[in-house]
Amino acid sequence: MTRPDVAYYVSFLAGFNGGPTKAHRDAALSVLGYLVQTRELGITYGGSLKVPLGLREYPPGFVESRGLHILITTARGARPRGRMGDSTAEAETAVASKAAKETSVAMRSVSEDVGRCVSGPTVLFGDNKAAYDIIVKAGLTARTRYFERATLGVKRLYKMLLAVVPYLISTKFMVADILTKCTDKDTFYRMRDYMLNLENGAFEGKDSAGLVTSVWASIRGSV
Repeated sequence: MTRPDVAYYVSFLAGFNGGPTKAHRDAALSVLGYLVQTRELGITYGGSLKVPLGLREYPPGFVESRGLHILITTARGARPRGRMGDSTAEAETAVASKAAKETSVAMRSVSEDVGRCVSGPTVLFGDNKAAYDIIVKAGLTARTRYFERATLGVKRLYKMLLAVVPYLISTKFMVADILTKCTDKDTFYRMRDYMLNLENGAFEGKDSAGLVTSVWASIRGSV
């Protein structure tokens, strides 16, 4: 995925392929217009290693394995879950389990195959305190006893110590938010630039097609 900044909008609009309306067409044209106006953007390789958003220092092993950040970003995507959780904590834990499985098992194996071994556990960021407590605290509670076994996969990987380590960060630093919801423009630009590894917000304001405003208005206001 070379343009994760439009992943949410494309995924959301694709859900209406069976019966699109003028509102959906207008929203799709806004996405295409945004891509045309920002066609010079894309994932940028290289640059200096940065402390991840929301943290004050590098996680263990982050500097030693410069590819760790790439492992996390390549697993990003915008798609609905197959099952709706009964609570936000369950939904967040289920998503964390899927991400942990992809990054700490599959992606680490691929990295090692190409000679880029990862030092230390894979970093997993989340902004939900309830889900964080479920992962790091021992045992089950009345709130988690009904969870499916797969939902608690991240908890088992965390207990393995070397597989994954969760970090609780503020919602304003949750880069993945632009993959799951419409955000305000400032947040969109900041998270987009971070995901694409653009230095110092060099392309901030590149939204002459009005992606955030147009799609938001077309979909949420007309559908």
